[in-house]
Amino acid sequence: MWLLGFSLVFSEARATSIESTQGDKTPPRVLGWLASLDDGNDEVALQALEFIGEGSLKRQPAIRRRLQSFIKEPRFGRFLNSSNPHTRERSLNLLLIMGEHGKAQASRLREMLVDPETKVRELAARALRAMGSAGEEQIAILGASLKDPNAEVRGAAAFALAAMEGAAKSHAPSLSELLKDPDDGVRGAAVMALMALGTDARTQAPQLGALLLDPNAKIRMAAAQALMAMGEEAREQAPRLGRLLSDSEPSVREAAAHALMAMRTEARGQVHLLAGLVHDPNAGVRMASARALGAMGVEARAHVLQLAILLNDPDAEVRAVAAGAMGSMGAAAGGQVERLVTLLTQDENYQVRRNAAGALGELGDEARRQVPRLEEIIPRLDADLRVEMVTGAAGRNMRMDYSYLLDVMTSLPVHERAFIMAMLIFHSEFPVEQAPRLVDLLAHPEDDVRMAVAGPLRRMGPKIVDRIPRLIELLENKDEDVRRHVLRVLESMGEAAQAAVDPVGRLLKDSDKEVREQAAKTLAAMGDSAKTHAPQLNVLAEEDDATSVRLAALEALGAMRELKGEHAPMLLAMLAYQEPFSDVKTQESLQNMFPSMMQHPDTTAAEVHARAGTTLASMAPLGMDAIAAILAMASKEPQGRAEWLVRAHIAGGGVRRTELLLQWLVGRTASELPQAPALDDAREALMAFNDLWPYTKEHAGLRDDLAQQIARVTSLFSGRWSESDVELLAVHAMNLQEFYPMHAENLRSAIGQSERWRKATAFFWVLVTHSFFWILLLYFYPRFPQVQAFFFWSPWVRRFTGFGYVGLLLTWVPFLRRRLLSPFKYLLVADAELAKFDPATYFKESMVSSPVSRKTESLTSAIPQLKGPSILEGASGLGAVPD
Repeated sequence: MWLLGFSLVFSEARATSIESTQGDKTPPRVLGWLASLDDGNDEVALQALEFIGEGSLKRQPAIRRRLQSFIKEPRFGRFLNSSNPHTRERSLNLLLIMGEHGKAQASRLREMLVDPETKVRELAARALRAMGSAGEEQIAILGASLKDPNAEVRGAAAFALAAMEGAAKSHAPSLSELLKDPDDGVRGAAVMALMALGTDARTQAPQLGALLLDPNAKIRMAAAQALMAMGEEAREQAPRLGRLLSDSEPSVREAAAHALMAMRTEARGQVHLLAGLVHDPNAGVRMASARALGAMGVEARAHVLQLAILLNDPDAEVRAVAAGAMGSMGAAAGGQVERLVTLLTQDENYQVRRNAAGALGELGDEARRQVPRLEEIIPRLDADLRVEMVTGAAGRNMRMDYSYLLDVMTSLPVHERAFIMAMLIFHSEFPVEQAPRLVDLLAHPEDDVRMAVAGPLRRMGPKIVDRIPRLIELLENKDEDVRRHVLRVLESMGEAAQAAVDPVGRLLKDSDKEVREQAAKTLAAMGDSAKTHAPQLNVLAEEDDATSVRLAALEALGAMRELKGEHAPMLLAMLAYQEPFSDVKTQESLQNMFPSMMQHPDTTAAEVHARAGTTLASMAPLGMDAIAAILAMASKEPQGRAEWLVRAHIAGGGVRRTELLLQWLVGRTASELPQAPALDDAREALMAFNDLWPYTKEHAGLRDDLAQQIARVTSLFSGRWSESDVELLAVHAMNLQEFYPMHAENLRSAIGQSERWRKATAFFWVLVTHSFFWILLLYFYPRFPQVQAFFFWSPWVRRFTGFGYVGLLLTWVPFLRRRLLSPFKYLLVADAELAKFDPATYFKESMVSSPVSRKTESLTSAIPQLKGPSILEGASGLGAVPD
């Protein structure tokens, strides 16, 4: 999996930014990444997490805020509890990167420290280490992890306890036991933890003293290193350490000397033994001797002549330490001033000259008295050396811990350096004062040393800009690995390294492709100050033999805001790169664009695709043509689908329409698709589908998926599409007709159903409106004669405006009949003289005859004989119908 280049995704915003919802300006590509974190596919979200780096958390507040929220969500909890070990590992990697910002999940790591998977347990311990004091509540379980059956876990737990320093002092006994561990790395981690505890581990001094007698040389060395961390608190062990100065193993002698150095004057009884080590055959031991004598200062003045022997040592590092130690001897070193001046002016090693300058500065007037010409020499010195002499800063080189680490690393055999290198590479607080020596070690003949010291230098970043002149010198080194490591250090300084822009630019023509590639990356980090090299980067992007160099050049142009329209075809062509070239058209296109590619296939097709896709995404926000090309890669490379979908999110810049599009593509399962989407979202998704369609012609897999999703979204709201939506559906149906006739037919069916539904809806509203109109007329009917005359008593008006149903309702609905006659009520009953009416006698004299019996009788006698419904016929008028 190629993630190289995604640092550009989260680099400082140099491209046009838009205002985010959080109120700060966030680059579109970052907004796109934030959107990918909400993707319906868990794998896409996990892949997005893998693109995060610690630097992005620091530089982009929007990312830090979102991740702090994300790790509290149920989804992240599912990741941590996943049955898939790889998912748990990826989740822990995020917490590892977030450090103290991930403290909300510190309690969850307790369970993961006992996970059945070794790698999960190791990462949980490392995540707690990154959290520092925020993970202190888990110290108890970390202590149990010191006994884990796996060495990597034991080492990670020890390092985690080291990060918690004093809070972990209760585990000092367990850490002391780890010094007996058979694994070199675990013993080294235990030493580092005890060093971090420092005086808090003093209760373990007797136990460590006993380990000095262990038959295993590595355990003796580890015990001495741990005692060194305790310093003067371990003074009772000085005699035992003195005896170790004659140990058969050089690494043990060296560790013992450094432990005595840490005790300073408390180890004065061992000074004569330390002085005897100046003749040791091992350079590391001689260096430790000089350092220890220097740390004891005037207490070792009786042995200044023995220390002076080391000023002529064949090893430059030994001479440098000896020169620095002379400065602490006071007046007793007066006889060595002439030799120090010689080192200052003639030694070929910069560190030797620097330490000699510091020593002369420490000696002050005594040095000037011994060598009057020193006043003439000082103005001709480099600025750094003059500063050393003025400030007398030799003491800065006496930091026992880190200087010791460097000494050990450069003196031990390769197979014994592991834990020292790990400390250098991963430790985040390496003191800046050691930068000069670290920079010089970049030119060390062994690459593992160069790699180890490059780590802390990169973390120092802009803090070591004063080392740029020396770094520029090293860019001329004949070893390409040295040049590459130096470039990486300069890259970490970012824009602060602009003084090195031109020397770095010259390396764009270096004979080594990796150096050219790294030079391009370093210029990218320098920002606008490197724009003067944009023309040369353009040449690299078009003509370089190495694909990785071309991509690095394009990335650098993007960082400088120099990527233009003409670069997009280069990147899109790289997405079509194949091995072997089976497509003649693609081959011709690439041959014309990159003539040397065919002769130098230095990169696999997958690597080319990933790097090109990354660079393309970094140009966000991009149009649908680029989105289509990226989505097509997700279809062509299903094993990398999640990674390509993340790129698509980033390329879209978080734009709503693009995000709606990505919810449906590519190869989404039913669970990944939007559940119960809103009609407005579906409508906009169809618009996005229409925007994407023209660019899918060359991508059959993507077009197949798009056709299916067009039909799916259309069917979700069949019958509910508006008239303007129907026009869009008609366009989709026409696009689908040739190759997807079944989908086209489904769309036409949906269009027909929508038309019918729209007509039914229109008729319904007309009927509602018409009914409401007549209801209003009925309301006003009794009050306005004009309404009565025109609308109700005019048969033609009532017939045509009533749509037929009004007349029927007025006739057959009693309430409406009464409403219709209500204006004439008083006219109809005026002649009845109802005031004189006697209800009791009203029917008494009425005579009726039955049509069946033809018999005439009074109504009062006939009524009791009636059965069932009856009709009374008579003259019209009031009282014709009985109650």
